[in-house]
Amino acid sequence: MVLWVREFLFLENPDDTVFVADSLEREGRHDWQIRQALEAVKLY
Repeated sequence: MVLWVREFLFLENPDDTVFVADSLEREGRHDWQIRQALEAVKLY
């Protein structure tokens, strides 16, 4: 979870939708990773 928040914080315009759609999907992350990242950002 910390990894996802850390990646999120390094974005220029932090927006959880853009974070998931652009960064993670482009990297070819698995669906469970995308859900986990979104949950981490929401909790943060």
